[in-house]
Amino acid sequence: MKNFKNTLYYISEVKTILKINGLSTLLSLASLVLIFFVTLLTLTGWWLSHEVIQGIKSEAEVSVYFKKDLNSYALDALKESIEKIEGVNLVTFVTQDEAYEAMASILGEEAKVLNHFNENPFEAYFEIGITLEHRQSVLEAINSLQNVASIRDNREILDTLERISRFIMIIALVLSIAVGVTTFIITSHIIREGVNAHRDQINTLQLLGAPNRFIRMPFLMEGTLISVMSGVFSVMLYFLFIMAMRPMVSGVFPFWPLINMHAITQTIGAVVIFSSMILGGVASVFGLNQISEM
Repeated sequence: MKNFKNTLYYISEVKTILKINGLSTLLSLASLVLIFFVTLLTLTGWWLSHEVIQGIKSEAEVSVYFKKDLNSYALDALKESIEKIEGVNLVTFVTQDEAYEAMASILGEEAKVLNHFNENPFEAYFEIGITLEHRQSVLEAINSLQNVASIRDNREILDTLERISRFIMIIALVLSIAVGVTTFIITSHIIREGVNAHRDQINTLQLLGAPNRFIRMPFLMEGTLISVMSGVFSVMLYFLFIMAMRPMVSGVFPFWPLINMHAITQTIGAVVIFSSMILGGVASVFGLNQISEM
C-alpha cells in the first residue's frame, strides 16, 4: 500500500513538473523528436545500402563476349569449358534479340532511342553466375580460354556501393553519438529546471526527513518519460514517412534486390524506443547527480 501511494505521488509530481515547465518541456520534446527522426532515417539508409550490396553480391554475374562468327559447336565447347571452372554457378547463353529486349526493359520509356539503329547493336554473350569470393580466379580462368573476346563484370559498381555504405555507416555512428550527447544535455537541463522550480518543496521534504531517493524519483521519471515520448513520436513520424515514400522508391528502383522493409523499420523503431528509454534514465540520473544539494 505504501509503494502504491508513493507511485501515485510520483505521478502527481511528474504532472506538476511538466505543467510548470510546459513551454520548455514542449520545445525539448520537439527537438528530441526531430533528432531521433533524423537518426532513424540515417540508420535505415545504412541498413538498406548494406542489404542492397549483399543482394547484388548474391546475384553476381559476369558477361563473357566471344569472338564473332563462331559456329554452334565452338559455342557449346566454350560453354562447357566455362561450366567446369570452379566458382561458376550457372552459364546462360543470351542471344542478340534477348540482349536488345533486356536493354529496352531497363531503359523503359527511353527505349525509343534504340529505334534509331538500323540493326541490332547488341552482341550475343554468355551470362555467368559466379561465387563472388572466386571472382578473381574465375575471371583469370575465363580470360585464358580460346575464343573469349572480352569480359565485363560489376566489381567497380560493388566497390562504389560498399564505399557509399561505409560512408553512410560512419554518418549513422556519428549521428547516434550526437543523439546520445544531445539527449544528455537536454534531459539534464530539464531536470535542473525542474529542481530549481521546486526548490522550496524539496527543502521542505528534506527538513521532514524524506530520503533523496523519494525526492529524486519524480524528476527521474520526468526525464525518462520525455525521452521515451520523443522516441515514440519520432518512430510514428518515421513510419508515416516510410509509408509515403515506399511507392516512390519501389517505382524508381524496381531492380533492387528483394528487401524486407517491414522487418527493417520495425527493428530500427524498436531499437530507437528502447535506446530512448535507456538514454532518458541515464541522463536523468546524471543531471540529478550534478545538483549537490540533493
